[in-house]
Amino acid sequence: MINQSIILKLLLEIDNGADNTWNSTTIGNYWDNLTGPDVNPEDGIVDLQYRPYNISGSSQSKDYLSIAEDGAPRIEIDSPATGYVFAVNAPSFIVDITDIYVDTMWYTIDGGLHNYTFTANSTINQFAWDDAPKGNVKLTFYTSDIIYQYFQNTDYIGSAEVIIKKDDEAPIIHISSPTSGEAFGVNAPSLNVSVTDDYLVSASRKYTIDGINFYSFTGNGTIDQYAWGNMSDGAITLTFSASDTLDNVGISQSIIVKDTTVPVIIIKTPNSGDVFGVNAPSFNVSITEDNLAALWYTLNGGVPYYISPGNGTIDQSAWNNMSDGVITLNFYASDTLGHIGSAEVSIIKDTTTPIIIINSPVEGERFGNNAPLFNLTITEDNLDSLTYSFDGGITTYAITNNTIFNQTAWTTLSQGEVTITFFARDLAGNEAFESVTVIKSVPSGLEPGVIITIVIVSVVGGVAVIAGVGYVVLKKRVTPE
Repeated sequence: MINQSIILKLLLEIDNGADNTWNSTTIGNYWDNLTGPDVNPEDGIVDLQYRPYNISGSSQSKDYLSIAEDGAPRIEIDSPATGYVFAVNAPSFIVDITDIYVDTMWYTIDGGLHNYTFTANSTINQFAWDDAPKGNVKLTFYTSDIIYQYFQNTDYIGSAEVIIKKDDEAPIIHISSPTSGEAFGVNAPSLNVSVTDDYLVSASRKYTIDGINFYSFTGNGTIDQYAWGNMSDGAITLTFSASDTLDNVGISQSIIVKDTTVPVIIIKTPNSGDVFGVNAPSFNVSITEDNLAALWYTLNGGVPYYISPGNGTIDQSAWNNMSDGVITLNFYASDTLGHIGSAEVSIIKDTTTPIIIINSPVEGERFGNNAPLFNLTITEDNLDSLTYSFDGGITTYAITNNTIFNQTAWTTLSQGEVTITFFARDLAGNEAFESVTVIKSVPSGLEPGVIITIVIVSVVGGVAVIAGVGYVVLKKRVTPE
């Protein structure tokens, strides 16, 4: 019990007065030459057989209730008990102090560097508790009685202590796997998570992948497959939490990726049906994949050639090893989970030049003012253009469906030898030419009628196709008599 202090004046005086009155009903005074005993009853008053105290002086006064000195106050700590653990909030305390003449009460939690007085059971100073280190904390209570005020003797100070523990740190959660940035597919990822805390509540270990539903874990295990299956592809925040008996809560997160789709490849160039010659074609591909692991291509299903997304050129050596004809160009992309996407185009390799056969006109053939007809056989699967020239290629004329030379151009030619050059170019840029020299001669009259047959043949895909047939009948003019 904590008793109210009674302030007394130490009397070492002599009473020589005639009208001094001494308290004889409630409490007397303390005399340093009569401090006890106080045994029966133990009431703070010197036992009856030793009273009254004769006060020196001519008045012969007496103190019938002399105060006894029973030593230092006694302190009992009811709470907190030894070994109790507290977190962030400072603990409360209850102490019993036994002494009739209690004067001052205080406590310390740092060995006396800072002392905090109190008048009733209360709570440890929060700022002092905040400054206390984690671990064992010695809480010491002190009290002094009224006698200490006069003698300043520590024999009149009572004390008691208790060792408690401070744990204001949350459980430490270490996520070994999955680590942030890891990608997972359809199957839920496995877990390897440890929690460190001296006062861990095992059942408090939880995790969530959607911020709503929580699932228990013990250490090693696997994310709930049903929950994982309900998550969309993309970044997923995996949050682990655990608490201790002091309600300290630890949290740790790992941001992982769910990826259940294959990479998407778009081949911008080349296009299917594009024709290329000796030089390997270039390419431009785009990849849609957040977790790209590798990108490669093959020619006709051959060995892979690894590349980076974007622009590039087919390996020249690989291209050189390919035969002319249709080539299947496959692009593949894999992600970190092993999903493989692909796209392909069929392109054509053509390294041979067109073959031109001039069926007519023939070398040295004579023609007059009318432009002659012509007959060609072209062997080329990928023919792009066909032209002819009368001046070695300076001026050219396209051959479309017509089978007769340009009349205007023929008219402007001088008489004599005329070299006609035919040019054939394929889609790969391979070009060939063949020439024939004819004679332009303008006669004074018309020659006997002649029938000329012109056949233009273009071999497309190895099959000869008759492009056009023209028949021109030239008849001799009748000269008037």
